[in-house]
Amino acid sequence: MTEKDTEKIENTEEIENDSEVESIDSYDSQDPNNQYYNPEHGFRKEPIEEVRTNVKDMEQCYLDTQKEFEEVEELVAKYKSLKAKCNKMADYWAYRGPWTVYMDRMQEEFPDEKYKIHEDRNLFDLSDKFDQLTRELLRESALEVAKDV
Repeated sequence: MTEKDTEKIENTEEIENDSEVESIDSYDSQDPNNQYYNPEHGFRKEPIEEVRTNVKDMEQCYLDTQKEFEEVEELVAKYKSLKAKCNKMADYWAYRGPWTVYMDRMQEEFPDEKYKIHEDRNLFDLSDKFDQLTRELLRESALEVAKDV
């Protein structure tokens, strides 16, 4: 144990033993029999309409959060499906085996049939685009987690 570690422990003990430092858990307890119960606490003196407004605001926030959680869960399923499809097209295109042959044969045999997939000659870009999206989502998630730390 280093000298700094010992110093930190000693400082912590001083705070724990300081009678003027009140526990966060017990400060302004809801129990009127508790020594930290304060009938004059600011939140107990707010006008009831302000309290009602705050409660309604928190209720709406809660409902919105529940709805957004459901939407995100659906997005996760779509994300997985999209990844599988992008991988399938990238694998198919990357090897250029049957894909170019199929494309040429379809154009020869059925010249009137047009497919959007024939216009995009580089399906591999879709997989790359997906990977960029994934990196962006991971970066944003990491930044949000870092804010909370």
